Amino acid sequence: MFKHFLVPTDGSDLAKKGLETAIELARQTQARITVLHVQEPASSGEVEAELHSIGAVMSDQRISKTALLSQHYLNEALKVCRDAGLECASDSLLNHSPAEAIAEAAQIHACDLIVIASHGRTGLSRLMLGSQTQKLLSITALPVLVVR
Repeated sequence: MFKHFLVPTDGSDLAKKGLETAIELARQTQARITVLHVQEPASSGEVEAELHSIGAVMSDQRISKTALLSQHYLNEALKVCRDAGLECASDSLLNHSPAEAIAEAAQIHACDLIVIASHGRTGLSRLMLGSQTQKLLSITALPVLVVR
């Protein structure tokens, strides 16, 4: 059975549902979870708006706004995993292609299952199976559980 799950998150409600599904499965199989946030290069305005929406305040100007947002998402997910009594870790990667970063992280962390939301925050991909999820399915040899 699966023993190490990679769970990408973008902070969205659907990503949180994906994490909840991974937690339930991990409890049943005594698996551990690595939560991943892929930092996509974004305009500072987009990141600034997102930081404002979560109430984050930058205390150190040396930390990039994107990294601060990423750390917020990861801390939130790690708390949920720890509250569930699971062994967990986190990682953050900077990549223009989230699917490629997810596949890479799964290899780096020796995960044997990827649990991912069916779509993320962006545009028309919200209407169908997300483009990054579809791309991930085509580039990884690992099993992928897609949560809707």
